[in-house]
Amino acid sequence: FEGAEVRKALAAWGVSAVSVERTPVFATEEAAALEPLLQAIVEPGDRAMARIALASPLLGLDYARIEADIQGETAWTDWLDTLLALREDWQRRGFMAMFQSLLQHLGGTGVPGSGAEGLTERRLTNLLHLGELLQEASKTQAGMDALLSWYGARRAEATGGEDAGDE
Repeated sequence: FEGAEVRKALAAWGVSAVSVERTPVFATEEAAALEPLLQAIVEPGDRAMARIALASPLLGLDYARIEADIQGETAWTDWLDTLLALREDWQRRGFMAMFQSLLQHLGGTGVPGSGAEGLTERRLTNLLHLGELLQEASKTQAGMDALLSWYGARRAEATGGEDAGDE
């Protein structure tokens, strides 16, 4: 609690600070929001998963924009092309190269994150930590599907099985 107060005081002086969270990173909102994006990247031809991924809080799109993107041929094709390009990046250059491209895409979607809050330092820190853990696991997990299964298992462990895996 004191850490939150110190962070607020620093913010009042214009100093950014990130406090240590006690929540396991796999149990964070960012971990939950990242999972459908990774699933859509692994299977860019799955239109249902592509729609679910488009609604990820990391993209920061409101319902009207999501509906417009799904209904609009150009926007929908662009989204599917983005997923396909990320998958190809993952296959050719590895997980971390794809993850960096994904982070750049998230930064280019306008206001990534939830609401006006955007991609706060805490959210970015959580995403970067998840990326590092996934990169490390990619060394022992053979292929994209195996890495995604590993990620789902870590999320299930961290959340006690709640809201992880198939939703």
